[in-house]
Amino acid sequence: MKIVLGFLMIFILITSVVYANADGFEIKGKIIDKEKVLMKRLMDEGATWDGKFDPVGRRGIQIRIFSGNKKICEINPDENGAFCFKVKEPVTSIELEAGGGGFYLRKMGNWINDTTVDLVISKEGMFTLQGYVKNLNGKPASWVMVSAYDSKNRKLAYGYTYSKGDFEICSNKEIAYLKTRSDKQDITKKGPWRKNTKVDLGLERSKMFTLSGIVKDSDGNPFKKIRVISRDMKNKTLKTAMTDAEGKFSIKTDKEISSLMVYRDTGQELQKKGPWKNDSFVELVFQNKGMYTLEGHVKMKDGSPAFRASASIAGEDYFKKSTKTDEHGYYKFEIIKKIEVISFGYEKYQKYIEGNWGNNSVIDIVLDE
Repeated sequence: MKIVLGFLMIFILITSVVYANADGFEIKGKIIDKEKVLMKRLMDEGATWDGKFDPVGRRGIQIRIFSGNKKICEINPDENGAFCFKVKEPVTSIELEAGGGGFYLRKMGNWINDTTVDLVISKEGMFTLQGYVKNLNGKPASWVMVSAYDSKNRKLAYGYTYSKGDFEICSNKEIAYLKTRSDKQDITKKGPWRKNTKVDLGLERSKMFTLSGIVKDSDGNPFKKIRVISRDMKNKTLKTAMTDAEGKFSIKTDKEISSLMVYRDTGQELQKKGPWKNDSFVELVFQNKGMYTLEGHVKMKDGSPAFRASASIAGEDYFKKSTKTDEHGYYKFEIIKKIEVISFGYEKYQKYIEGNWGNNSVIDIVLDE
């Protein structure tokens, strides 16, 4: 009986709160910047030292309220740093972020009625992460964004580096990791941090390496415009590169390469296993052994060459390849797979020949139409 009465009392209490706040309740407050900690960070965005925020400075400040992990609303303060929310859901936290100023403050609570909540900013209870972002060559990475995240991957604050690559982020809550980007590479540095710390972010040259090489046949002839695919130990594609006119390629990465794969239009595929994690040069050589040629001429019924007629072959392992005849009606295939079907003709007319080709052959054909 006592348990039943207890549940009933809880139900009545919850019901009374819900009905009492059916029209919502008001949370108001003010930013109290005791030592001008926040003001100092917004000087570049238009704030002044008289204790007031001009329109530009106010746009740089976001005040958000949350119910659990759900953001209810977001506003900017007035020139005196005052703010006011009218909400219907319980509020569990209020956050202040200075966009671009690298500042974050969170105040926790459980507000369900009209109340005043001031956001007091002082050096006490706050900590600062200071550091530099550098490019791969060691030079400062200026005007890049540095973002701070908590352990739940929520962005807390962000700021931009200055001309010397230096940055500063201030928070009253633990920062789990920092993220930035330099030389088109993402940089992540893990903490956590909860006190004043110097943190440098940069790509270490030793982590980056270049895998270069050449693709050619066993006679030394280079292959141009061949795609070279790099893969990791799970056979997942990392990066690809196209060979140049000399058959050369280059892949720059910071991840270990387990293997390289190359496909040739003759039906050949070539895999070379590593691993590679330092600067290296690799030769990928296709063997000409087993290669043969299918060639011939395609003519019309009147004996004239069939110009730009299609010539297609199909064979083992679902191999297919197509080409067009030249002005003399000539076509040529260099292949390694066995061929079972050859077709010739134009869009509206095709002539098929079945067979079993695996050696050099000359096949001339006359189109009836």
